[in-house]
Amino acid sequence: MKTNHSDKGLFGSLPINLRRQIGLPPKSGDGVHRWIYKAACVLKTEYRFELTFRIILGALRNCGRNVPDCEVINAIRDAGNKIGDTNSCSNEWGNMKTKWPDRDAALVTRLLKDAPSALEHFRSKSCAMSAGEELTTEKVIDQLFPGDPFLCVGQSIAGMRTHPKSWWLQLGLKRQFIVPSPMTASMGLNQAGKPSHRCLNNTGTRRFLVVEFDQNSIEEQASLHSHLAEFRSLVLLVYSGSKSLHGWYSVEGQVDASIRPFMERAVRLGADSSTWCRCQAVRLPGGLRDNGSEQTIEFFNPGFGGLYR
Repeated sequence: MKTNHSDKGLFGSLPINLRRQIGLPPKSGDGVHRWIYKAACVLKTEYRFELTFRIILGALRNCGRNVPDCEVINAIRDAGNKIGDTNSCSNEWGNMKTKWPDRDAALVTRLLKDAPSALEHFRSKSCAMSAGEELTTEKVIDQLFPGDPFLCVGQSIAGMRTHPKSWWLQLGLKRQFIVPSPMTASMGLNQAGKPSHRCLNNTGTRRFLVVEFDQNSIEEQASLHSHLAEFRSLVLLVYSGSKSLHGWYSVEGQVDASIRPFMERAVRLGADSSTWCRCQAVRLPGGLRDNGSEQTIEFFNPGFGGLYR
């Protein structure tokens, strides 16, 4: 399912009463995922699935982050039939969809008060750095994904492709994005029924859950990851090359129901809930942004034992 440039005007063409119910499309860090779900709840009762998809995705074209098709598709499928019921909409099978919590600014302030410099602490604990070894993308990816699984990697979201790890290691990995879990096949069928290199259909079970902050300073984000590392094993910290610090947490072998409370805690601290989507692309450790900025590896714990365990 693809959009074109004309879709950007679809949201502005909506009746004013619908635009008022939905609110203006936010920027990254201001609740994009929550806005998608709210918009889906409102629009699904007025328009067919494909048009609702195009309106939402087009409205967020310049929101400041990648919005994957599956994030919008899942929101539309989960959205209820009652306009304005955005707290817990019933989905098409009669179940209830739990809303992600709002950012708790008071909690964030309390956790950050008198917090030590966590970033330097992480760097000092990083396995390869303490041994004086160069921490390359290829070495890290090889340890994160043992064997030769399919990995989905790309310089752009539209250009992501799925190949065996050995293929990527031979080609080189200086790219922007990766799906943080192994893929089950090189291609799958997306929820529009079309072949895709990156979709839920060919994404395997979770191996890592990536928590991305884009509010607060990098030092403060490191302190928030230090807090979260008390609850889950932190494997990796990656600087986005811009304004965020991404934490890779080990969740292999665990069902979503046991992982969800941890993600809700992260969202309360300001994390972007879009990384909950299994096929969501995240910044490749040690990769390069389009502008040449390096996505540096700030912490690596190949033993997956957790910083405080």
